[in-house]
Amino acid sequence: MASLVVRSQRAVLQRLAPSSSRLNGFARTESTAQLPLAEAAAVKVQVASKPPPTEKYFVSRSKSGNLPVYLQAKRGGNLRQTKIQKIEGDVSILQKQLIEALALSKDQVTINYLTKHIIIKGWKRQEVMDFLGSRNF
Repeated sequence: MASLVVRSQRAVLQRLAPSSSRLNGFARTESTAQLPLAEAAAVKVQVASKPPPTEKYFVSRSKSGNLPVYLQAKRGGNLRQTKIQKIEGDVSILQKQLIEALALSKDQVTINYLTKHIIIKGWKRQEVMDFLGSRNF
């Protein structure tokens, strides 16, 4: 009877422990089947996460691994713009840092809050990529 209780408790613990297939490889778990019952109850799931960000924003890379900084020519090529896409977090902090780093005026850097894009007047792609590269994005 005691072995039946131990087996049922292990079965419950195994059902409660998340499997690696459900976590898509983002967490490491230990198998509870190989541990004694007292240790199996004490197993904690350790979730692998990114280190705490130093900035309050993040710029994701494109599918090909490049920074999402693009040049745009509008109005027949007379209006030249640089566009930064895939920004997560506080876009206004990135705007302020770009203004300081590239020595631009506030009128030259605008934010589209709907799409979370930053648009800079002029072709500044290389300067923006150097700035983002220095911040390890």
